[in-house]
Amino acid sequence: MEKLCISDLSGLLMNEAKQIAEKFGMKYEYKKLINAKEIDMEILSKCVEKIFSEASPKEIANIIKNTKPYNGVVEFLHGIKSKGYKTYVITDNPLASLGEVKKVLKEKFPLEEIYSTSKINEETFEIESYSPKPEIFRSIYFNYKTPPEKILGVLQGKNDISLAYEIKKYGGILIVTNSNSKELKEIADYNFKNTSYLPKILDKL
Repeated sequence: MEKLCISDLSGLLMNEAKQIAEKFGMKYEYKKLINAKEIDMEILSKCVEKIFSEASPKEIANIIKNTKPYNGVVEFLHGIKSKGYKTYVITDNPLASLGEVKKVLKEKFPLEEIYSTSKINEETFEIESYSPKPEIFRSIYFNYKTPPEKILGVLQGKNDISLAYEIKKYGGILIVTNSNSKELKEIADYNFKNTSYLPKILDKL
């Protein structure tokens, strides 16, 4: 039987979004986006436009390549993999839909696949589509011939709340870390102050 682990990217595996925001002078926009329960597509589109007016996909991939993962994350993901979990990322960062960025992320972390709620057209560098996190989760879940035996969600932000409820709806276990969301913490099965505690839970999963 398959086991499924769903995690976020920014704020959980590493804070690549903050590094990019600082690099391109978008600290205000970054704060607005991370503190919102639902993604603001207008702000996000403007950020993407500004980034690609100054950098290529390869340069963006290099920023992400040089961003240091949070403590405990790589160890935790390898531990989850050793327990038979398939690991997926669902993120609101549209830059993660770029081929070069996905390649870097898969080199940094043991991941099956990275899904972005919004996708960038690699010819025009414009956002061309959007799918909510719960919808992406269901597409992963129902792609299996038989329902996964276990589901694990490792989430962090306010924009993960709808995904958290969806994971719980399908009987999943919810781990929350690095979070300032009271609602997310309240529905968590495990709640940690930061990611360095994640490897300590491996024996309980």
